[in-house]
Amino acid sequence: LNAGLRVQELIHLKPTSFRLHNGHYVVSVLGKGMRKRVISLSTPVTNELMAIFQSMNYQDDHYIIQGGDLAGNADPTKPITPANVWKRLKRLVAMTDIKKDISPHSLRRTCATIMYKRKVPIESIQRILGHDNATTTQRYIDMEIDIEVSAEFALDLTKEAV
Repeated sequence: LNAGLRVQELIHLKPTSFRLHNGHYVVSVLGKGMRKRVISLSTPVTNELMAIFQSMNYQDDHYIIQGGDLAGNADPTKPITPANVWKRLKRLVAMTDIKKDISPHSLRRTCATIMYKRKVPIESIQRILGHDNATTTQRYIDMEIDIEVSAEFALDLTKEAV
């Protein structure tokens, strides 16, 4: 939600995707068309990542969100599948009071809406999301997203500028 990543970008994150820049993590991803973009992460996300990276023994070839082998054992050298991202998200949503059907892509749209409501210029949102066309970005923002307030509250995004 905080970075507006596509599922395909999320599942391919490795420790080498992240670097510290002026006290904040930035993440490099390969988006659609193999285009690289760099996204700055907020202080809460940076703090959480620092704690995770310090507690885990990630190797450069390990995936941040690990997949498994055919027997269901975690395998740090395999990415999680998009279907498993959906399943994990559904489990997380089930633990909340959110009644709307939530998808990974709806979190991406929520990210765009939150940025827009915080007066981030549409061109910046377009660049962060990796859209070629501002019309696509505008469609994301025009959608009514019922989870927006809940997501902002849950992630404490209201205290931090994007």
